[in-house]
Amino acid sequence: FAEVISRSGNALLHIINDTLDLSMIEAGHLELEEIPFDLEAVIRDSISLFSGRAAEKELDLTAIVDPKLAKQLIGDPTRISQVLGNLINNALKFTQTGGVTVTARVQDTNAVGMQGGCSMHFHRLSSLRIDAAAGQALV
Repeated sequence: FAEVISRSGNALLHIINDTLDLSMIEAGHLELEEIPFDLEAVIRDSISLFSGRAAEKELDLTAIVDPKLAKQLIGDPTRISQVLGNLINNALKFTQTGGVTVTARVQDTNAVGMQGGCSMHFHRLSSLRIDAAAGQALV
């Protein structure tokens, strides 16, 4: 019961933060942090936050993190968590059977002219075995 309250409080906090961020974006004042963070921990926390909702709909909610992915990345973990939460929420909303998988993998940075990075993919898996990419975020 305490876990449900904690998750609900976190979800409400995310809604408030999203509203404040939208106001800051519109005013041109949103600045992204550039701090070390563990992407796998951000993904696991997001999965944990939505696991109850997935269970209610009898959907699988999983994460696949490439073991070659660096343990510490530089970026804005709060914003990545917000985007990830929104994508997971939407994927769960529009998935009726099967599940949702978040995949983070090392990206071939030579192909896109970057010095380093990773990509995250969000897939909705239905019982018909159709994979639909719901979004992509670059770190």
